[in-house]
Amino acid sequence: MSRTKGPVLLTGGAGVVGSYVVRELVGAGYRPTVVDRVAGDRFRREFEEHIDLRLLDIRDATAVEGLFRAVQPETVLHLAALTGSASPDEPMVMYGINMTGTMHVMEAARKAGVKRLVFASTRTVYPEFAGTRHGAPDYVPVTEDHWLGPDRPYETWKAAAEHMGTFYRRRFGMEFAAFRFAIYYAAERTLNPGGRAMGMIHQLIRNAATGQPTFIPGGRDQAMDCIYAADIANAFRCAVEAESVPSTAYNIGYGERVTPADFAAAVRAAVPDAPVEIGDGAEFAEGHYCVLDIGRARREIGLAPKWPLAAGVSDCIERTRALLASIENEAKTERKGES
Repeated sequence: MSRTKGPVLLTGGAGVVGSYVVRELVGAGYRPTVVDRVAGDRFRREFEEHIDLRLLDIRDATAVEGLFRAVQPETVLHLAALTGSASPDEPMVMYGINMTGTMHVMEAARKAGVKRLVFASTRTVYPEFAGTRHGAPDYVPVTEDHWLGPDRPYETWKAAAEHMGTFYRRRFGMEFAAFRFAIYYAAERTLNPGGRAMGMIHQLIRNAATGQPTFIPGGRDQAMDCIYAADIANAFRCAVEAESVPSTAYNIGYGERVTPADFAAAVRAAVPDAPVEIGDGAEFAEGHYCVLDIGRARREIGLAPKWPLAAGVSDCIERTRALLASIENEAKTERKGES
């Protein structure tokens, strides 16, 4: 059973995952209010006629509360954040957005009578699993009841925000839930792949899309859980439409073990002549490796990932090619304008 489609407000909507959520909501007939500090021309061209775009900084409590009073959203999807690829050497910068900004969103939601707030969290709020049954070689899927053990500023603020959201649910009756993402892949992330395991995966996708070779010395056997950003977007729509969201945390992944060798095979299936080589062993890249148990999200909000690895990687490569071509065309137009 689905809820009535009340107003939806989405923070961080012009970001990588946020743009997929916007696309999912618009495709389902919503006209969400989308909040972000900036929104590029490509985002505006695709979505501006179908959304109410509000440019503001969630660190500005007055602006956030004013917006919530004006919109009166029934559901808030809070994705605005500095990502884990931001420098851990500036923890207060990340605190300002990921913790203070999140508190501004929660407090504005409370004052505006928001019924449901869904928060973008991460699998990395869990501890490192090396040497446990959730790590190699067994990779027993991790449930949401596992204790948390964040060890970087990004994860620390995400975990703290989860605790505060749980408090708001208990104290004020606002239905709060955190979505703990698995490693995800998306075309937009290939523009700035970053480091760690997620960065390696996105560099592999970009190289395949542009005909560049990929050589990684080792790690083909490292296990992880990977989900396409389009499936994360669908999970957010499930949370908007579910009759209730009874739990405070949900794992959002594909729920299956994937290795870099599997990822390379999916790339070769999409681009048969892609020069990809990954060496043996489990030493792939710095990262947080586990497989997520997604049973709770399946049962309670109707999560049903639609993009198996081969199909997701193929679509991601095509989107990467289209994105890079669009950027190149924009650059050519700009150069002509300057000449």
